Amino acid sequence: CQVKIVGIPASQRHYKRAALLVRLPSRAVSETAPHPVSKQRPSNNILVAAQELGCTPEQLQLALTPYMDNTSPLPLDSSISLSNLQLLREYISDRDALAHLCTTRAPWLLLSQELSSWVSFLQHYGLPHGHQEYLLLSSPQLYLSSDIFRAGQALMFLQSLGLDQQEIIDQVILQCPGILCMDVEGDLQPRVDTLRLMGMDDMSIRTAIYDEPLLLVMDMEHLATMSLGG
Repeated sequence: CQVKIVGIPASQRHYKRAALLVRLPSRAVSETAPHPVSKQRPSNNILVAAQELGCTPEQLQLALTPYMDNTSPLPLDSSISLSNLQLLREYISDRDALAHLCTTRAPWLLLSQELSSWVSFLQHYGLPHGHQEYLLLSSPQLYLSSDIFRAGQALMFLQSLGLDQQEIIDQVILQCPGILCMDVEGDLQPRVDTLRLMGMDDMSIRTAIYDEPLLLVMDMEHLATMSLGG
């Protein structure tokens, strides 16, 4: 008997919206906050990066200024990393998309101390090149998280539910990468327990999570009031 979960809003079913569910500090993901005008002269690295991205050094520095200070609680450096830019170029073939990512969408990727570690971690887990490109463009917040150990625990938890590695890569991570930032005991296990209290057995839970990975990041109150359909 297969159990189907109903009640997830249509707007949350689209994988592009689901891919944005990465819970990180608001300062890291803000795309609309006004940028203060920088009075510093662009560094040599900014000059090089701006040339690579096809923008002016002033435009790039303006985008980076909110993140280039030593008081940030985020895992960021105070100066731009050309190695980060080179890494991004290896995965993002479209130059316009890369320029938009680095100057508008997520300029802090050029300052991130964790970018190479996350790319390496996901690569070793088995994510192909195209999957990494998609995640970088759709969910760059993921690459700001410094807790790769937590991500590893989340992956083992998903496997313990009966999902194999390829299913996790193709279905869960791409649709809802925010799962990798969630704590197993505090976030994931309670949601699975809630599904069990709703009458689902292990196989039904595995199928439901494969079909709707958003179940594992959904608000607990919403999850508890959802209906089951056979």
